[in-house]
Amino acid sequence: MLIRLTKISLALLMMLPMFSSTAGIYKWTDSSGEIHYSDKAPAGAHTQTLNPVTAVPDGALDARKQLEKREEQFQKDRTKRLEDEAKAEQKVLKEKQRKQACTQLRKNLQTYLTRNRVYEMVDGKPVTINYEDRLKKMEVLQKQIKETCN
Repeated sequence: MLIRLTKISLALLMMLPMFSSTAGIYKWTDSSGEIHYSDKAPAGAHTQTLNPVTAVPDGALDARKQLEKREEQFQKDRTKRLEDEAKAEQKVLKEKQRKQACTQLRKNLQTYLTRNRVYEMVDGKPVTINYEDRLKKMEVLQKQIKETCN
């Protein structure tokens, strides 16, 4: 019973704005020139009935459309700016990686040029690189440096 009464009360409360908005709002000017608004028409005064549901200020629809366009443009600009920032970050990261690779290649080449013996790990054990293989590896490193660092 209580639940049913609550449902009925809730339904009536939801309908209340419909009844109050259908009454309308009245606008009138008094003898001193002041404009008044009320939900009751004064006796003997010339009133103008306003409907608050449909009364829209002049230019409000145009302003809303302009605001929506500006918001849309803002979102497009923001998305583009974020994409540009991400591309710039990627470019910086790529350049940093290129410089690191270049430094490592030069260091490896310097090792081949200055050390009498150069070792390479094979199955976890150091093995000396012979002279011919050393020259080939130096050529490969020089080619990689030319491609990467220039």
